[in-house]
Amino acid sequence: MHSETCYRCLLFYSQTLEHLKMKGCSLSYRISTKLYFTNTEKECVFCRIARREEPGTALLPCEDEDLVCFRDIKPGAPHHYLVVPVKHMGNCKTLKTEHIPLVKRMMEVGKAVLQKNNFNDLNDVRMGFHWPPFCSIAHLHLHVLAPASQLGFLSRIYYRINSYWFITVSVMQVSFAVGFQL
Repeated sequence: MHSETCYRCLLFYSQTLEHLKMKGCSLSYRISTKLYFTNTEKECVFCRIARREEPGTALLPCEDEDLVCFRDIKPGAPHHYLVVPVKHMGNCKTLKTEHIPLVKRMMEVGKAVLQKNNFNDLNDVRMGFHWPPFCSIAHLHLHVLAPASQLGFLSRIYYRINSYWFITVSVMQVSFAVGFQL
């Protein structure tokens, strides 16, 4: 029985919450709290932002009515935006092949917002999702960071390409192209 957080469970989160509870992992308590994975549309902060119920969060102009975009509250780069579906969706682990068009639209919105904010070097951009349990909000959201070359030390770790905790859109697209479901 685990008495502390099981880092193997944490890093290789192919196990379910039931597995963590069964093992007695202390992480299972934190995962089961509202902050992590039990958000409903009514409780979800991103749903409230999309409905314009969070007065402190300014929405950026977005040409897609099914998506909203806003600045990250803890920016990891000079330009750090979140692109979020208006309709509540689970985290990136719930994505399937049929969601590819949605992810592409999220990317296009991210690029457009960067360009509207006078950032045009689209080769110096990092876009991706935090992999559960490393995402704090259980509502699909794409991180758009630019310039990627100016990420600080902690941001380079937190938004590290192809790590256990951050998956880039390009890796996700390749996975779907070869028939791998996340």
